[in-house]
Amino acid sequence: MRLRFLLVPSLAILTCLFPAARGDDQLPLEKAQEGARKLNESLGQPGDLPLATTVDFEKPQGIKAGDIGLMVVPDQSLSADILKNASADGIVPLGQLWALNLVVGVNGQPSAPAQQRTVLLHGKDQDFNVNLYLLGAARNAAGTLELIVYGRDKEPILRLPLTTSDGASQNFPIELSGRKEDDQTGWLALSILGQHRAELMMKRP
Repeated sequence: MRLRFLLVPSLAILTCLFPAARGDDQLPLEKAQEGARKLNESLGQPGDLPLATTVDFEKPQGIKAGDIGLMVVPDQSLSADILKNASADGIVPLGQLWALNLVVGVNGQPSAPAQQRTVLLHGKDQDFNVNLYLLGAARNAAGTLELIVYGRDKEPILRLPLTTSDGASQNFPIELSGRKEDDQTGWLALSILGQHRAELMMKRP
């Protein structure tokens, strides 16, 4: 089941960043590319990012349902070899995760407002806030590869195991899919290069 939350009527504010999707709520590639560029223009170059990324504007993927939107923009350097050689000594950048009207969940609750890196996006008729999460990977002390999720601070919001996938081919370096738990909660699956997978709880703020 695709990620579907409680719908609200004020969908007009979404058309700039997350326009009407085709098929299974995936944004058309050209719209995702446009959205990724607009978001990064609004982000600018802050000096306090906890993880440096050089994103690939040609290969984003976005999904939307109702008034929520999610977009992942992979790092240009992301490759199977880089993940294979990841260690505990440094964080491998995976890319950016942008979330509209959602935050990452921690221990069943929305992550705190103070943990969010929120970017103000100027729309045609209205401004709105989009949360940015920086995604990285590293091995823990036991050698297990983990997904590391950063918000505003240098300390990550979340660390999750990256499980091994079946190696199926995919169209984007990182692909998103989701499933609903209730009107406040959903689960976002990230498939990385068809080789690794992690699932994030997403909550309405």
